Amino acid sequence: MAVTRMSFAEIKARAHNVDRAKIEGASEADIRRYQVEDGEDPDSPPPAGRLVVPAAAVRAQLGMTQQAFSGLTGIPLGTLRNWEQGRVTPDPAARVLFAILSREPQAAMRALGRRQSNPYQVLGDVAAKPEFQLALKRTGERLKTLTHFAVTGALQLGREMERHLEESAGQSTERKTA
Repeated sequence: MAVTRMSFAEIKARAHNVDRAKIEGASEADIRRYQVEDGEDPDSPPPAGRLVVPAAAVRAQLGMTQQAFSGLTGIPLGTLRNWEQGRVTPDPAARVLFAILSREPQAAMRALGRRQSNPYQVLGDVAAKPEFQLALKRTGERLKTLTHFAVTGALQLGREMERHLEESAGQSTERKTA
């Protein structure tokens, strides 16, 4: 089937093959009769829907970046991004993988041959510890101090170079006059 682009006005102008009068005039008995004619059991409960777990939700549940999740599952990064942005729908096998990863992440990782513990979760646990926060603060303070020394040193070096150039320029003019 070919896909064609149409404006909203063109779509509205097309002839419809739906008999609206028949739909609006159908009674419950008519609907029941149509179901029986179509081979359905009108007394059975509606079919249970399937839970579709979005890739982004599974990835967020695991606390992973797109790149890490792509590495875990073997799904190309571009494909994963397309799925998460809704450009393309994941195929049935991928949807099943997401459901398994969502419900049983450790078992899925074992089956995929990956480590049982999520390295990103471990890092998150470590980062939440007060000792880590203190070490991070001290590292930041040290980095500020080192940056200060680097900038101060660069400025000092620049001044020395300027003096050296001025002295060199002064010596060259003395040589020319001598």
